[in-house]
Amino acid sequence: MQDTDDNGLYEASMLLLFNPWRNLKNIKNGHGSFGEAFAAFENVMSEQVRRRIDNIQSYYKCDWSGLLGDIRGYSSFDEP
Repeated sequence: MQDTDDNGLYEASMLLLFNPWRNLKNIKNGHGSFGEAFAAFENVMSEQVRRRIDNIQSYYKCDWSGLLGDIRGYSSFDEP
């Protein structure tokens, strides 16, 4: 789902949010990396979890500058 090189931060974050755990040591669930653990989780996650992760991705990829400009009553394209 995520195409960035962040050393497992994205995968670890999604596992923390959506995969039940009781101990931080168990988040990888026996896998060697967060990437492997998340790939295994993707195979069993519910559609509801998949949609939530997709929504997080959409939010992350948004360019909020135009929206914030509109809210404040100006556009970044307006001349000063």
